[in-house]
Amino acid sequence: MRVRAASWLAWAVWGLSVVLLPLSAALLLFNPASSGITDVPGAVGAVVMAALILTFSTVGALIATRQPQNLVGWIMLVAGFALGATVLTSTYVDLSISQPRGRLPGTEWVTWFAQWMWVPGFAPALTFLLLLFPNGRLPSRRWRPVGWLAVAAMVILGSGMAFTPGPFVDYPKVTNPLGFAPLEGSLLEGGGVGWFLLPVSVVLSASSMVVRFRRATGEVRQQIKWFALAAAFAAHTGVHRQALLPKQVRRSQDPRSLLRQAQGRDRPRRAEGRPGGGGEGDDATGSRLSLAASRNAREGRAGRLASSYSQTSWNGHSANFA
Repeated sequence: MRVRAASWLAWAVWGLSVVLLPLSAALLLFNPASSGITDVPGAVGAVVMAALILTFSTVGALIATRQPQNLVGWIMLVAGFALGATVLTSTYVDLSISQPRGRLPGTEWVTWFAQWMWVPGFAPALTFLLLLFPNGRLPSRRWRPVGWLAVAAMVILGSGMAFTPGPFVDYPKVTNPLGFAPLEGSLLEGGGVGWFLLPVSVVLSASSMVVRFRRATGEVRQQIKWFALAAAFAAHTGVHRQALLPKQVRRSQDPRSLLRQAQGRDRPRRAEGRPGGGGEGDDATGSRLSLAASRNAREGRAGRLASSYSQTSWNGHSANFA
């Protein structure tokens, strides 16, 4: 590809990635179920995600413009655009589901894209970016199986999440319009073995950075240091993504919380013994029970006194008779 054509294409993809951010912010502000910028954890998470998208897109565009043959720049461009598209589609689906008068147009298809779009965003950045940095080539031919393993992981994970029939995992209220029935119950369902292959390929790809660092000298060694620092920050952000969400969201999405709620709905209700726990009928019933218990206690005490008095009198009469 010529430098001029590569430059136009790179900055066009960068422009699309940047445009996705204000669109996502606008949808977020129109969502009645969202607390907007007043929620500090949510705002921090949005800022971090926006920074990642801008960083990937900008650095990728600069590399692709100056070195079109270097795949690192194009991988970063694709990652930035895919992450931006994931944020936009997810925000649209959240806004559509929260509408009280019905869903927005195309909700099922937008949800379908949101379900698997993150795979070409995160997966290449966590695998091929580590394998090919900084010159866009593998350390040696021995690393080709790692590359093919990463490709297999992305294909299995993406296709499994895109074509698994039934409700979506992230959006149970929406049904997959392109569900493929044979995938149900197979190793590809919901991503299947791709969830195992992707971490393995990430670890192997990261080990290639160690090999490069030992062999590199001078400027290349410094580049690897800075890249490793940025990769560690990105990985830390991905691992602690849930910690950036509001507590209400984390609690509502926690499977254990949902299980406790289901058990609470199935459990029969019982009258509570605290003030205000029941209605007028419960208060009346409680008062009658209390009166009955007090009356029984008094009758029992009186019966024990009478029995004791009768026993004492009988013993006295028996002694006089003797």
